[in-house]
Amino acid sequence: MKRRTKGAGTRLAADPAAGTPEVGAPLAGGDARGGEADVSRQGDPPLNGTFASVMLVGGFIALTWVAVFVLFMARQ
Repeated sequence: MKRRTKGAGTRLAADPAAGTPEVGAPLAGGDARGGEADVSRQGDPPLNGTFASVMLVGGFIALTWVAVFVLFMARQ
């Protein structure tokens, strides 16, 4: 498999036998523009309240489904 010079960031040709991605796919350790990956991130963003919000939305959906089901059963 041929690669451009160091830091190029893209493959020159896909190797179907090896299952490699198509031309222009980013290589590991670099981005599509040829630079190094952004390593300046300091961890993940805070997710305060995300779990509670997801549980509230899920509870609303479940309650709505039960209410519609009970209404359906009551009208038969």
